Amino acid sequence: MFRLIQVIFILLVFLCGLQGAVFAEVVPFKGNANALILFSNEWTAYTHGYVNEPYYNNSRDYYGYFDPNKYYEYQKNAGFAPVGATSNHYVPQVETMAGDFWSGNFLNWATMSNADLVRKTFTGGKRSKDTSKQTRLQRADISSRPWRVRYTGADLSRLVPLVYADPSYVFHNAGTTLFVTTASGNVISDHFEFEVEVCVSSMLENNCRIYGDHFKPDGLLQLNSEGNFGLMSYSASQATEGGILRVPIGPIVKEFSSKSGTFTPQKGIINFINNFDHKGWSPLAEMYYEALRYLKGNEAGQSVYCGEGLVSEGKFPVYGCDSRKPWVDPFTSSLQHTSIIIVSDEYPSKDLNSVPGSYFNPTYVDQPMSFGMNAPYNPDVAGLTRLVGDAEGVTGTQQMVAVGNYRCRMETVTDLASVSGICPSEPQSEGTFNIAGLAYEAFTGDLRPDFEYRQIVQTFVLAYRGSQSTFNSPTELPMSPLMLAAKYGSFGDLNGNGLPDLQEEWADENRMDVNGNYLPFRFFYAEHGGELINSFWHVFLPIYK
Repeated sequence: MFRLIQVIFILLVFLCGLQGAVFAEVVPFKGNANALILFSNEWTAYTHGYVNEPYYNNSRDYYGYFDPNKYYEYQKNAGFAPVGATSNHYVPQVETMAGDFWSGNFLNWATMSNADLVRKTFTGGKRSKDTSKQTRLQRADISSRPWRVRYTGADLSRLVPLVYADPSYVFHNAGTTLFVTTASGNVISDHFEFEVEVCVSSMLENNCRIYGDHFKPDGLLQLNSEGNFGLMSYSASQATEGGILRVPIGPIVKEFSSKSGTFTPQKGIINFINNFDHKGWSPLAEMYYEALRYLKGNEAGQSVYCGEGLVSEGKFPVYGCDSRKPWVDPFTSSLQHTSIIIVSDEYPSKDLNSVPGSYFNPTYVDQPMSFGMNAPYNPDVAGLTRLVGDAEGVTGTQQMVAVGNYRCRMETVTDLASVSGICPSEPQSEGTFNIAGLAYEAFTGDLRPDFEYRQIVQTFVLAYRGSQSTFNSPTELPMSPLMLAAKYGSFGDLNGNGLPDLQEEWADENRMDVNGNYLPFRFFYAEHGGELINSFWHVFLPIYK
């Protein structure tokens, strides 16, 4: 497994679709690489994972806790259990008339939240029952963000129990349950408690791995458990500020049993991803800035991000906000490669003030808590973001943006750093493009000048969509903030000018956005669910052959 981790992260640097591009001055590899997950725990994580697909499409696989190629039966107090294989996602005709069966593919489309898709991919899913004999996964509690879907296709009777196969019926998701109503709102079903049995020995899903005499659903964290991973999230107490370290970078081997595959009570990354609480805003550039400060070997977080100082929040510890839990340098060797992996809604918010050199607060400087050893880090964030805007050809052009107002309208963009509020979906959110400037700094600068070799940070983005309007009206600017972070946070500089200005330096010619523009190699849309696991596999580039 150690060799596997080496291969994964070496290939991250030299391959990952860059078609011959070369990274200059990449440090020699020695020891486990570091990966810091910037986990956006804001409210869009608990929205419908397929909000951009209001109509079920049986011709595609929908990713989720259910196997799209199986059909299921619901039993009270036991949840959904697989019955058998399907043909083209349909419940077999003979079963349609005789039983109370559901298509797994349809249930994934109707019931999965973004949090469920992320959980399945990272951890194998949140478990409500976790023994050597049985595993049940539980849907995220969406009490604050319920949704409903309806499907009017003629094949509805092949997807749901016959009693619910009326095209006027509505399928409601609330809390951890699913129920059915008539068009007028009369409830006609039980509240199906949302649990699904997985890794049944005779009907294994593709992420089931053997542990002794049984199987367990693994995610990428278990598969790469000898690597070093850490996690930052937002703080509920500092709703509009920064990010805080929840899990220091290190091995995760204590978070699950290598013998049985069951989870442990360890308050680590697996536990956090499976149980995180959500908050309201997403100041992503501030969390990214804090991540760089942590990777630089500082011991204390920003005071404005920490507030009164925290040692815990909710059920999980906080590091760097109190002298009792300082940051510890994540580097055990100067030859470790480092990546930042952003898992987030595509559009940040409230990240315009508390970063050094911000266009909106140019006097802000590094303000750590008053303990430990801390070297000031004050990048010119506005200048870096301006450089990105210049390189993209945005400066001086008319764009649909929110500049100095809370409405989207055509404005001359004199400086990309001055844009706040991302159009068309979130003009009032005070989100910026600062994340792109910081990612460029991390990739082209030197994270650790105290090391022999230049240390760079590669940025990878796994983005889910946050609102229906985002799909229908993509931004007028060439790219979203997170797309630009992926483009400028990892590229092959073929012409040696320090910019991703050649298409072959950054563009994946096999993938496009809704406007037909190429996507950056390091950017992966995850809103289609079925592509989410592929997104993470592309990030880590595992080769289990």
